[in-house]
Amino acid sequence: MNRDFCFAQRAVFCVRGLPWLGLSILAVLTLSSALLGQTSPRSDASVSVPTDWSHHHLLFSQPATAEQSRRVQHDPRYWQQLSRRLPATAPEAELDGALTSGLQPGSNASLPTKKHKLKRDWSEDMGKGATVGAGQYPGKFSFDVTTYNCSTDFVVFNTSLAGSSGQASILAYNNLYHGCGGTVPSVYWAYDTGGAISTSVTLSPDGTQLAFVQNQGGVATVVLLKWKASTTESAKAPLSLSTTAVGSYRDCAAPCMTTIAFHATPTTDPTPTDTYSAPFYDFSGSDTLYVGDDAGYLHQFTNVFITGTPAETTATWPVEVGTAQLSSPVYDSTTGNVFVTTSYVESVNSGGRLAAVCAISACAGVSNGNVTTAVER
Repeated sequence: MNRDFCFAQRAVFCVRGLPWLGLSILAVLTLSSALLGQTSPRSDASVSVPTDWSHHHLLFSQPATAEQSRRVQHDPRYWQQLSRRLPATAPEAELDGALTSGLQPGSNASLPTKKHKLKRDWSEDMGKGATVGAGQYPGKFSFDVTTYNCSTDFVVFNTSLAGSSGQASILAYNNLYHGCGGTVPSVYWAYDTGGAISTSVTLSPDGTQLAFVQNQGGVATVVLLKWKASTTESAKAPLSLSTTAVGSYRDCAAPCMTTIAFHATPTTDPTPTDTYSAPFYDFSGSDTLYVGDDAGYLHQFTNVFITGTPAETTATWPVEVGTAQLSSPVYDSTTGNVFVTTSYVESVNSGGRLAAVCAISACAGVSNGNVTTAVER
């Protein structure tokens, strides 16, 4: 069944004739009470939840049929969304650590009411000029969605500054919540990764690894990182990480990192850079990551966090989506399409389009990097 989808933000975009996507981009729709009453497959154990930039932009709409409901339940982001909407959950980073007075670590935490206004509980100096970046978000990991943990829940910030012995390019804080003892928050770890990170980070499903893009030597580079808690590191005194060979990354002992430079297209994209596009990781099992660059190419990386040797796909990727800077992409595991927008360049009247890139053979049409322009500005 085909439907019309409309997106409104500064301008109105309409997409006609696309199959049901299983998700709504930049739109908030209410889930049915029946779905909210369903149990996660991991309900008999602690449910850990990674939160990155994509959870601020990608929300699942209400399935219209039993078949749509069955398919969407295979996507871990769907269960993560349900977990966050439970009435008694651990506080998220965006709640600024505001909890009901008297709660102790390890207890259930109710969301604030209208009478309990949120307040800023802490702020930290990440370095002169440090910023996550406009439109970017820190990443957060909760090891159990039903309780909060002062020791193991953490928030990861990029600083957008070039790393050095006196400046972290990325760092994390734990001891986040009101009611935690000692210094609130505390630096969990801080690293100089050898470059500047200007877009959001994403986390592995178990929270032990990170993926992000940094511009290093004039070229955009995907960094995979295993972190380790420390009591000696800080924003001004980070640990400088050396680069582990990509083939040795899977077995390296934390803290360690590896890098994969974006694949270049000699004539049209010889030195790929990335200003706006944050990496999107597919939690549904493919262990694949997607990210765009400034020349309009979409890149695919495989074997990212779980198994095998991490690498960029170069046989049929990167895919030229346009000739302008790309936004952060979103992969839809239901259709196998990656949705990404291109910036609008007024001087040449180009860009400003939402494109669907077919990533798997199950897509409608030709796979292997087929691009369908879904909407024009």
